[in-house]
Amino acid sequence: MEHLSHAIKSTCELGFEKYYERLNAHVAAPGPLPPLLISGAPGSGKSLLLAKWIELQQHKASSPFVLYHFVGSPSACTADSTVMIRRLTSQLMQYVTSPPTLTCDPVRLIEEFPKWLEKVSAKFPSGLILVFDSADRLHNCESYLKFLLDPLPVDSRVIISVQDDTCPASWRSWPCLNLTELNTKAVKELSRAEMATLGRSLTEEQEGRILTYCRSPGTCCPLYVVLLANDLARCSADEMVDQRIDAYLKTSNCVQLYKALFDALQQEYETSQTKGFLKKALKYIYASRNGLCDHELFELIPNLSWNFWVPLCEALMERHILTRRSGLLICAHEQVRSSIFDYYMKSSDGSVLQKVRCTLRDYFASFKDDPEAITYRVADELPWINRQLEDRVALQESLVNLCIFVKLYARGRCEELVLHWLYVGVEKATMAQAYLTACKQLEDMVGQFNGLITLSKAADAYEALGRYLRDLGLLNEALAPLQRALEIRETALDPDHPSVAQSLHQVAGLHAQQGKFSTAEALYKHALEIYEGAFGGEHLMVAKELDALAVLYQKQGKHELADPLHKRALYIRRQCRAPQCSSSPSRRGDTLRKRVLQPEGLTMGPDSPDLARTLNEIGVLSYLQNNIEVSESFFKRALDIRERVLEADHPDVAQSMNNLAALYNDRKMYEEAEPFYIKALDIREKHFPNEHPNVVSIIKHLAMMYKKMKKFDKAEPLYQRLVDIRERLFDVNHPSVATAVVNWAVLCSEQGDHPKAQSLYERALKIYEESLSPTHPRVYETLKNLALCKYEQGEFESAASIYKRATEMREADPGSYATPAKGDAKRSRNPSGDGLHASSSAVLEKSAT
Repeated sequence: MEHLSHAIKSTCELGFEKYYERLNAHVAAPGPLPPLLISGAPGSGKSLLLAKWIELQQHKASSPFVLYHFVGSPSACTADSTVMIRRLTSQLMQYVTSPPTLTCDPVRLIEEFPKWLEKVSAKFPSGLILVFDSADRLHNCESYLKFLLDPLPVDSRVIISVQDDTCPASWRSWPCLNLTELNTKAVKELSRAEMATLGRSLTEEQEGRILTYCRSPGTCCPLYVVLLANDLARCSADEMVDQRIDAYLKTSNCVQLYKALFDALQQEYETSQTKGFLKKALKYIYASRNGLCDHELFELIPNLSWNFWVPLCEALMERHILTRRSGLLICAHEQVRSSIFDYYMKSSDGSVLQKVRCTLRDYFASFKDDPEAITYRVADELPWINRQLEDRVALQESLVNLCIFVKLYARGRCEELVLHWLYVGVEKATMAQAYLTACKQLEDMVGQFNGLITLSKAADAYEALGRYLRDLGLLNEALAPLQRALEIRETALDPDHPSVAQSLHQVAGLHAQQGKFSTAEALYKHALEIYEGAFGGEHLMVAKELDALAVLYQKQGKHELADPLHKRALYIRRQCRAPQCSSSPSRRGDTLRKRVLQPEGLTMGPDSPDLARTLNEIGVLSYLQNNIEVSESFFKRALDIRERVLEADHPDVAQSMNNLAALYNDRKMYEEAEPFYIKALDIREKHFPNEHPNVVSIIKHLAMMYKKMKKFDKAEPLYQRLVDIRERLFDVNHPSVATAVVNWAVLCSEQGDHPKAQSLYERALKIYEESLSPTHPRVYETLKNLALCKYEQGEFESAASIYKRATEMREADPGSYATPAKGDAKRSRNPSGDGLHASSSAVLEKSAT
């Protein structure tokens, strides 16, 4: 997008009209057509032509849908074919209702991309256009673009720019549009136009010298003329113009002209104290993968000052030597890279380039031991530089760093990771074990680095690993990390926290891929239950889970079960796409505040349910922004209005009471929260069945609050009630029931009723063994809890026997039973919070739309 925006501002489009006609004719031609090749010499304006033409297409009244990709440098991430296909697929998926999760598997990406083209192209009457600039620079371009050889959708058109000498053989039979060299008249007009943009002009004698010289293929290309005229227009004196013309007319192509520009800039900007700084900066930018930002150059080049660098950097960008992309300085053209290499880095053994890359490697490697310092920049550069240096040991060390791995995976760089591991000489199975070991080490480090490493981050790493292995087709290896992420989240958070539902969704998807539909169904339903309890019945996460469950039913041919779920998910998404839900929380909050706080808004009539609903909404948004006192005032005003204008037992009154109770609960003001929870529960029990999420949510949070208040006599009936509810919702032998039983057992243990706790643990253990498996991690955790319970009753032999069984399970399959970090609750199912977490929507309820 930045490449397109930069090209649009260019004034160099001389003679493009004739090319526009050919491009428009290709798009308008009937029937399926092969791609159109745009060819030409380097610097002939292929990228600029495509950028300008795309802009024209986007401004048409009935414009076609244009997907474009500018490759740039062959070493950059933009040249990664997998990244490109994934990026384009993600854009296509935006036009489909309920799209599936975007895969990182390169094989599936290639297979599915033409199907997405077919599906989405039908939605655009004007057609769909694919534009690939410098496609011959893509890694394995023929393999990843092989779909171009097959018939594409009738209303799809493809345009590709290439260089003649690097165009794949299989593409050469396609129709071609060749960008010709400029004639003398065009050189004159382009030179004058470029000079005029800076308010300068040449004398007739100076212009004549240039026109006489610019007649060879290397000097007649638009880039050469633009570079020459641009620099001359910036000269401060006529004598300098003549000197520059003398120097520049000795060059025969853009690469040589860039070298002359380097010399001119060194003479103009460098002093005895700053000599060599330009050379160093260009060498570092060349040797990097995606370029460098200013502060990185300052750390790499000692004594580099802003006073020197700012004007020099501006001059480099004005002369089309450097440009910025996503905040990074990169070479503006491939000819710049060639000139930097020839002028500064060329050596018979490549030692100069290797030395510069070693310096870069040392710089980025200096961050690898600090989790907070490992940014996406480090993840992008460090493994790639190690690969270029052919240092397999250092490459493997950087790959196994979980911070780097998670960041690369988050950007869909699966294939890149696999190729790096293959270069190291490690097979996929060994790679999986190396990452699993790293995850365990990270879990053991919880609490270190000033508390930056948390159980939640360990769970995130396990989940990323599980998803990565699943994307690679290693389904058996993926189960252990996904299961461990689930166990950690259930232990460190409330078992009904949305993050637990996220893990349940991932494990369910894995079981579905393995054909274990009944297990997947139970997990999806459990995740759905958590989302409904946390966010209400009309949240996008609920819709996502409904769709997943519906797809599972469709795979089994149970369409009568799938259709209602799809319809409900579609209804939820339509509700969420309404204007009041489409803007960001902060902007929406500003709008609501203006609506309520402006004087005219307060004098438009008496208090009403609509006003109360708006006040409640502002309260939720204020809470999300940590404005607790403001949030409390809005909740109180909403409750006051609702109690006066609605019936005393109206569900909206219960909503306001629940929100106030949740807010007080979060602030540990338990005595203030208790009456609101009780009143809200009484009202909802009149309007909803006991199994309804709105009822269950209050019971759960009230029970946990009583437990923290040590009011065990009030907490226990609620925990028992949660067990009864899950038995009615599911089956008495469902794992979700066992989870509720374990929570009840933990409460009994804390109040010293060990015999009852033992009975409950044994009941949960039996359910887990029968519904999951005797070696499931939940069995392992329950055995440990049961052993502790027996130990506290003085049954030491029995406790030792049970604990021995748990230990043997762990030793038999250590990948599935990672040891919790120090400081965790001994009873793994002990809920550690009151339901208020990073996502405060888990307890605060927005008004119904």
